[in-house]
Amino acid sequence: MAEKLTEYEFGLPRESRPWEKWMDGSIWSLTKDDDFPNSTSVSMSQMLYARAKRAGRKCRCRVSVDAVVFQFYDPKASN
Repeated sequence: MAEKLTEYEFGLPRESRPWEKWMDGSIWSLTKDDDFPNSTSVSMSQMLYARAKRAGRKCRCRVSVDAVVFQFYDPKASN
């Protein structure tokens, strides 16, 4: 049966994530519970891919049970 809660910690709002900082081309690692407390690694990676697409960029991403390593990049820039 459903339970009514008086309060709940939903974690870090998406708007407060440092997207511009993360899109600087560096390789970043996010740790579950510290950087994405209420998401799974897979859902965090999906959010990264979606954010890259909205910004006209691509995202390289590797997922483990407790971390996500990623890099945003411009697909038009030379390697």
